[in-house]
Amino acid sequence: MDRTAARWAPRLVLLAGFLLGTGWFVYFYALGLTTAHYDAKAHLLVARRLLDSTSPGYLQLGVHWLPLLHILYLPLVLFEGQYRTGFFPSLTSVCAFALSGWLLYRIALRCTGSWRSGVFASVILLGNANWQYLQACPLTEPLFMFLNLAALERFLAWRDNPGAGLPWAAAILASLASPGV
Repeated sequence: MDRTAARWAPRLVLLAGFLLGTGWFVYFYALGLTTAHYDAKAHLLVARRLLDSTSPGYLQLGVHWLPLLHILYLPLVLFEGQYRTGFFPSLTSVCAFALSGWLLYRIALRCTGSWRSGVFASVILLGNANWQYLQACPLTEPLFMFLNLAALERFLAWRDNPGAGLPWAAAILASLASPGV
């Protein structure tokens, strides 16, 4: 039983993250709250200004927010409906939320050797009410957390594999999470 649970735990954590994230997204979207946060509207605006502005271009990204997110949003916000509602941009946050729970499971499993610790760590993250709202909106925080957790997980994998060379995957993921990309 324990071996079966250990084998299914990462899949169930990932599935739970997607179901929970999608459920909260549907709830907040139905109430019109996905773009109620000022930053959510601002992220959509920044992405749109890359092409639709009096001075379009990369300089529209500024220096305070994760530029990767705005580049990801760019093809989505060119459509007026997506720009106004943030439907598909919010779904990128839902994916980042679910993958963050799964990565946290992997990190806790790697550090403790216990699948139960991994599940517990994921439940703490996925059960956070503030995080559940943030992941339902087109914000930088879910992608930022996902990229940092992915960088940490890759770094720990590199650490556990002596002679693996340099931790390029961890470095690239950490670079993508930085505001200066």
